[in-house]
Amino acid sequence: MEENRESNSSNVSLTEYFLVWILICLPKDISDIFFNLFGGIGLIINRFTTIGVMIPLFLWAIIRLKKFPFKSFFFTSGIEITPGSGMFLTWSGWIIYLYLKQKSEENVLKRI
Repeated sequence: MEENRESNSSNVSLTEYFLVWILICLPKDISDIFFNLFGGIGLIINRFTTIGVMIPLFLWAIIRLKKFPFKSFFFTSGIEITPGSGMFLTWSGWIIYLYLKQKSEENVLKRI
């Protein structure tokens, strides 16, 4: 029974979430704010950087998370691609959401 509980929860540590956030998500969110200052050319550059961030985050989520978060990943991607939404820290929010979701699932499993 204990093995079943462990297989349902992700084994991604806080350190790994922090590294993904500090190395991928935070630089992208900061660059979004910077690129929004440049108008049209900034929006074009922003699309390329968004794709450049989506690929490693997608691969990380597929490899490391037990269940890929389709809805939240594509919702966040949609916000990122929307023009003028660069002031929101969407990728940072996504990582925080995944971490909090994992912790809440672990707490539920501990109570069972």
